[in-house]
Amino acid sequence: MLIYRWRPLLHGFAGLLALAFSRPTDLTNLVALAIVLAGAGLRIWALVFIRKGEELCTTGPYALVRHPLYLGDLVVIAGIVVAMNSLAAALIAGLAMAALYAGASEPPTTSMPPASRRCCRWLPCGRCGR
Repeated sequence: MLIYRWRPLLHGFAGLLALAFSRPTDLTNLVALAIVLAGAGLRIWALVFIRKGEELCTTGPYALVRHPLYLGDLVVIAGIVVAMNSLAAALIAGLAMAALYAGASEPPTTSMPPASRRCCRWLPCGRCGR
């Protein structure tokens, strides 16, 4: 996916654009800090369980969500948007995240390992029609 290849540049551009509309306050910064820490904690928890190139992980956060690293990213971005305290910033961040992660999950195919196909039956992935 072409947009996915350029995600660092898109993240930077969306961040600068959203920053132009931001109106942070002390309260929004404190709430945002809690949200960002929760997202970062989810990412760390997921990284403890993932074993790239090995069998599909179905324990820890992967037992609850198909892509906990992506969910952690979304939670961190949500925290940043809360800190910006702006509807325009929220719309910009939402559009950027949708463009970046819309094609992140592949639909199940017969070429997938059996554990991946089984996982698609009981975990929603957004592309399996569930």
